[in-house]
Amino acid sequence: MLQLERGKIAPLPYSPTMVYVLDRAQHEARNLGHGYIGTEHLVLGLLHDEYYEAALKELGITLENARKVVTDFVDNTKGSKGIILLPRTTRTLEYAEKFALERKSQRVDTHDLFHAFFLRDAQNSQIPTIAYTILNKLAPTNFPMPDVPELPEERSVFIRSTIPDTAYNA
Repeated sequence: MLQLERGKIAPLPYSPTMVYVLDRAQHEARNLGHGYIGTEHLVLGLLHDEYYEAALKELGITLENARKVVTDFVDNTKGSKGIILLPRTTRTLEYAEKFALERKSQRVDTHDLFHAFFLRDAQNSQIPTIAYTILNKLAPTNFPMPDVPELPEERSVFIRSTIPDTAYNA
């Protein structure tokens, strides 16, 4: 299991589902021969979650076709010291934490992560996250890039429709 430094990335605990998604992301990175975990691996990890698997399947996005796009999109870069988190992945997890805090949640959950995929890279507001790029390649008409680094209301409605109501009460 990937060891994350609490307080550096997320002082809030991760939900069990979020921990599972992060574990699956690490597993996907390792299986693809990548020595790092990028936001593209977080997409693959999220597709192991039954709620997102079902919601994204309706848009034509499956684990298999997402894995193919990631493989075509990314070099097989092997790490010398095992699997590491890239800075852009750390930023995405930090955004997920901010969304959890805005919801006044006691934990970071998968819908916070999904929400973070739709922000532009903090280092260059003209560049979308790799996670967004992968999702947009698989279902371009369903994932328009917002003009500002905030999630538009229609995207929030989509996200809320993909998760159980009880997740927001946690």
